[in-house]
Amino acid sequence: MSFIATLGKIAKKTYTYFTENETGKSIANVAILGYINRKTSQSIAKQSDPQPGTRITQGTGAGTENRVGTGPEINYYTVQFDPDTNSRIPVVYGDAFIGGKVIDARLSADKCKTMWFCLALSEQTGIQLSDSSASEITVKECYYNNQKLVFGSDGITVVRGVTPEGENNELLNGQISVYPFSGDSETPTFIGTKTVGNSANAYDLFPEWDTTKQMNDLVFVLIKMDYYPVGDIRGLGNWTFRVENTMDKPGDCLYDYMTNDRYGGSIPVEEIDA
Repeated sequence: MSFIATLGKIAKKTYTYFTENETGKSIANVAILGYINRKTSQSIAKQSDPQPGTRITQGTGAGTENRVGTGPEINYYTVQFDPDTNSRIPVVYGDAFIGGKVIDARLSADKCKTMWFCLALSEQTGIQLSDSSASEITVKECYYNNQKLVFGSDGITVVRGVTPEGENNELLNGQISVYPFSGDSETPTFIGTKTVGNSANAYDLFPEWDTTKQMNDLVFVLIKMDYYPVGDIRGLGNWTFRVENTMDKPGDCLYDYMTNDRYGGSIPVEEIDA
């Protein structure tokens, strides 16, 4: 068995993310017009619909099971789908629970037992006026199919899920790995309060990527999943992340959003009375 057996199942199982689960309808909390206890205003992060042209193609080269390790070399298929030009990546200030945008996905050629995919979570924000420091965005918590993920000593590999009722799901043990990045492909970060975790470049991890895949100015995660029907790991699933931005003061947020020429209003600094 594998993640998918036919092209139709790809669209139905892998990309139900876009239409049939809470991640596809997630709310991005954006602190722009004030905050209370670091809680933010809410704005809907519009998700893209799956396109009818979803397809699989053979990769042009070989990826490996662990690009920075010693695992055996495995070919990967590229999962392709037509881009949605209306899709948007949110800007997050303060704390927020958000989903993500699927921007790349690969399936291993060994009966598609392993899936890698990349989720863009948010834009990387700028400098905080209040202390002249660069804002920092970290992934504090990860949720898969409404279960909070608990990571092992390596800070990357899931050892169990915890349901909303507080029950442990040990079936996820060793089946999922999460690699967060903050700003570009060469800035790995840790999950939550972990002091260990991802230390590799994104293009050294993700199959078929190279140094041209810089992912500049994005906060994103790479996720590796092994097909495991006993643990109900059959497709992309429902993902939610708690993201924290050190930029949370109203003045900093307003100034950043008004002046930023990548995701904001591009208002000239000289026209703002700061």
